[in-house]
Amino acid sequence: MQPASPPPFTAHQDLSFEDALAQICDILRCAAATAAGTTQGLTGDQRHMAGATEHLIHTAQTLADRALDCLHA
Repeated sequence: MQPASPPPFTAHQDLSFEDALAQICDILRCAAATAAGTTQGLTGDQRHMAGATEHLIHTAQTLADRALDCLHA
């Protein structure tokens, strides 16, 4: 028997746009670290796919960080 899936993530209704964006930035930093760690243990095509995923995460992180900077300007 498979373990039960965790409940889907939901955002609190009172979460502000700025706080949500800040949390997105934090989540992307964690995802980038996870992807980097995963990439190191792979070879061949799997390593390339994981590296591409890491690149996409870094790109999204850069854009999210820039959006957050714009809010603070």
